Amino acid sequence: MKSLSIIFVLFLFSCTGNLFSQVGYGNNQGGYGNGQGGLGNKYSDSQIADYKTRMEEDNSKARKIAFDKMLAKMKTDLKLDELQFFAVQKTLADSDRDQNIILKKEIPQEDKISQLIAINSRTDIEINSYLSKEQKEKYKIFNEDKNKRIEKLKEEFQK
Repeated sequence: MKSLSIIFVLFLFSCTGNLFSQVGYGNNQGGYGNGQGGLGNKYSDSQIADYKTRMEEDNSKARKIAFDKMLAKMKTDLKLDELQFFAVQKTLADSDRDQNIILKKEIPQEDKISQLIAINSRTDIEINSYLSKEQKEKYKIFNEDKNKRIEKLKEEFQK
């Protein structure tokens, strides 16, 4: 779950960078309404709001697709029955909601990271409570594989 949040944060940062570069912040055109071709001269408030809404919808759809893929993989890898699947799905959905709330808060980055780690730990404990001994071992492997993929993404992102 920790790796899921890291992927989400990386995805969020990449989308935010695109947003700022497209509206004039990342290309030396000046800031909001300073008369140098910045945001204030190019776009109306309604256009900016529409663009932000479309970006949020696109991000939401992408997150939903990734979430559904992860759940399907967990169901097959861990061989979850329907009751376990429902419980894990609810736990992960609650965790995702809580993480989104934390990421939107205006608090220092260190506080966000510590809160996200706490959410991930809580989520792992809760998911483990639904699993049998064999499933717990598979879940541990599942998380290790997920962490490896995240580390690989981090390395690519830093290049």
